[in-house]
Amino acid sequence: WRRVNALATLADGDVLVLRDDATVARYAALDGSIVWTRSLDASMETMLVAGDDRIYAGGPFGALSRGIRTNLLRLDAGDGSVAASAGLPIDSGFVTQLALAPDGYLVAAWQGSDGDRDLGFARVGAVDLTIDGLVAFGADDPSAAQGRAAGLLALADGNVLIASSLDDPLQDGQTFHVTRVTGAFADDIFANGFE
Repeated sequence: WRRVNALATLADGDVLVLRDDATVARYAALDGSIVWTRSLDASMETMLVAGDDRIYAGGPFGALSRGIRTNLLRLDAGDGSVAASAGLPIDSGFVTQLALAPDGYLVAAWQGSDGDRDLGFARVGAVDLTIDGLVAFGADDPSAAQGRAAGLLALADGNVLIASSLDDPLQDGQTFHVTRVTGAFADDIFANGFE
């Protein structure tokens, strides 16, 4: 492996390392020994530990499982086994950021692949990873989030902030956006789910 994609800590202080070779490892806080390692179907880009040591990982589409490509996993903290998996209902792309919403749902930001500038987020059930819906920002809207989600916050007031960056050949560099999903739109999403 060449790089670490994400780090997280568990309630007992153990450290999780998500590597670019599709492996997640748990290291003991006491002496740094390996508690377990788990190979995943595909390299994961992001990881989040929530509540009672629920471990979430998101990334590109993995192997087909019953006809569904997975890009979101919940791992068991005890042994690293896959406790639940889901595939966001998008044609291509991968999960780049994860956050826990105030109502206990998981928020997953995704981006399109193969040069696709579309970006969006999904509301996902924290236990079984049931997809509650999807919001997409189109590449043709210059005022909205585009490119790669570099940061994601689900705020206590129900708003969602997505920070994104996009290689922009016209600007000879990168452009950056921070998009706030707020007001009635956000209130409706987090109160009633998606349509």
